[in-house]
Amino acid sequence: MSDEKAMVQQNEEQNAVIDIQETSYKLTTIWNNDKLMARAFKAAKFLSESTLVPDRFRGKPSDCLIALDLANNIGCSPLTVMQSLYLVQF
Repeated sequence: MSDEKAMVQQNEEQNAVIDIQETSYKLTTIWNNDKLMARAFKAAKFLSESTLVPDRFRGKPSDCLIALDLANNIGCSPLTVMQSLYLVQF
């Protein structure tokens, strides 16, 4: 009986670990979280009003939002992305 209980407990612990691992892969981004989107857009609006950002981003909070997202994805400063980004128009 005790061996059976030990096996059941071990299986339950393994299932709990699997559950934790499966949920840890769900990423929360500005694209799937309304609160994060609101905060990111507020930051993008702030950046778009700054004279320190490149001219092509001034007055364009939507473009700043994309730059913020890219900066977050690659792990660098939004200003670095904005200064390094070259837009190709067709």
